[in-house]
Amino acid sequence: MTPIAEVFAREDENSNCIYLYPEGVFYKAYLRSAFLFIRDFGNFKPIKKQLRSVERELVSIGFPKSTIDKYFPEDALTAYNDGALSAQCAPIDLEAYQTWFDSLPRFERPEPAASIVKTGGRNQHKVTAPIAPNASESPSAALRQPLRKIDPQIARFSVRHLHAHPVRAFRGFPPKRTRHRDGRWQFTITCRSSKRRTIC
Repeated sequence: MTPIAEVFAREDENSNCIYLYPEGVFYKAYLRSAFLFIRDFGNFKPIKKQLRSVERELVSIGFPKSTIDKYFPEDALTAYNDGALSAQCAPIDLEAYQTWFDSLPRFERPEPAASIVKTGGRNQHKVTAPIAPNASESPSAALRQPLRKIDPQIARFSVRHLHAHPVRAFRGFPPKRTRHRDGRWQFTITCRSSKRRTIC
């Protein structure tokens, strides 16, 4: 696999080539190569991500290796020692590329609404919800809000997710509430499961 620093160095100098990098059963094109590939072949959705290791944004597209013949004849490809391939194409319009790059939304991995953490004999179900409306002035105001007003998803939650008896997890058993610096509230309940009943 080609080091990402080498990919950036190659793409920063790229003006008229499409570079393809093998990753598993796919070929991927990055940055200028991705732009040139979409310009010439279309029908691809680019993904833009922030790479913390190099503090730069990376745009990529991919397609199965088995379909490469649809885009390039075999004699049009040049192979490199790292497994990458390249094909000549029309020169890139750098101004159009920069406009395209800036217009792409950055992909952000969504935080899960809930996750189950098992510690010893206990199951902890954590739910992160946005702060309640009209409760941002003080934490105590949010604590007085009913849970249903803070996040309707909490009211619908049941411990079926824990493979236990279906009971309403937040009725009569208020969870621990923690406020994050960014204004979100985290609600945590600890469930003990047995064969006969579940206590939340």
